[in-house]
Amino acid sequence: MRFNSVEYLEAYQRGRFPRIHKPMFEAVLEQARGNRILDVCCSTGLLGEHLSTVGFDVIGIERDLEAIAAAKDHGVGLDITPLSIDRSTAAEVYKLIEAAGVTIIVARRCFSELFREERDFGVDFCRGIQAAGVNELFLQGRAPTKRATHPIPNLDAEIEVCGGAFVERRRWPVGPVAYLTPKEGQP
Repeated sequence: MRFNSVEYLEAYQRGRFPRIHKPMFEAVLEQARGNRILDVCCSTGLLGEHLSTVGFDVIGIERDLEAIAAAKDHGVGLDITPLSIDRSTAAEVYKLIEAAGVTIIVARRCFSELFREERDFGVDFCRGIQAAGVNELFLQGRAPTKRATHPIPNLDAEIEVCGGAFVERRRWPVGPVAYLTPKEGQP
């Protein structure tokens, strides 16, 4: 089953939260200090929707219009902005963060896709979200494997893409999920 499949939406309607989101959900629930979350590359919005049921104020960004439509068709109430993240739209993301008062970003296995062709953009993006007000970043990366051929093959590489704007403060091995905050001396 793909991460954005209708089966996950239908299971969620029946009260079953997708296991694939559980590590990120639990890390945010345990560690987050803020309340306003942007779920980057949120797909059908189930992670954000679930976080909102425990008191977080969550919005999402997703480029896939079919995933957004499927979410609406299945009653997912998360406010999802249709937007692809790249150099040409980064300023829109920063404005959204500022306007919505976002202080937390959750990014579940998407930094590896967003920045696979242009790691320098990843560095710039992380500096931009930090300047816009994000002071907590939760990343869920790919599990390490020797067979990986992806240019950003695991969580360590995703953290490296943050270019020092954020530094790792805690890690959960299941997921794997990391919690990052701004580097000392950064705004």
